[in-house]
Amino acid sequence: MLDQPSARVSASAPLALASNTDVTVTWAVEEYDNAGLFVIGSPTIFTVNELGLYWIHAYADFSANADSTTAGCSLRIVSSAFGNRAAHGPRRGINSTPDSLSCQVNVSTLHEITVVGETISVVARQSLPVGSQVTNRAFSITKISEDD
Repeated sequence: MLDQPSARVSASAPLALASNTDVTVTWAVEEYDNAGLFVIGSPTIFTVNELGLYWIHAYADFSANADSTTAGCSLRIVSSAFGNRAAHGPRRGINSTPDSLSCQVNVSTLHEITVVGETISVVARQSLPVGSQVTNRAFSITKISEDD
């Protein structure tokens, strides 16, 4: 798929997350982008200008927190044309895992781009009673099939 529109970005600077608040994830490093999907000056969105089916993946590390309650951390892939496309949020504290351990969330989806200029973003959320943060994170998008 090297000749298809594709991009991968990442970031590692902490991104603050207030409790129970959606935060659009920012990206800082463009590892590759053969179709102008990502612009450093707009660090939260990917603009797709070619119709077709895309594989989209995001992951984020939610930082450890000394809070003693169980809480959830989640990522959502959001489309400007269709809203939420995929979400994943394992709960911290399951199987006696304390919140003092970090949480990594991965989310993937197949998404059909039906509107030229559709934008894709990633939203993070955590439900600890205190603030937390996202640290290492990455996002990939690759066209895998033509629009019929």
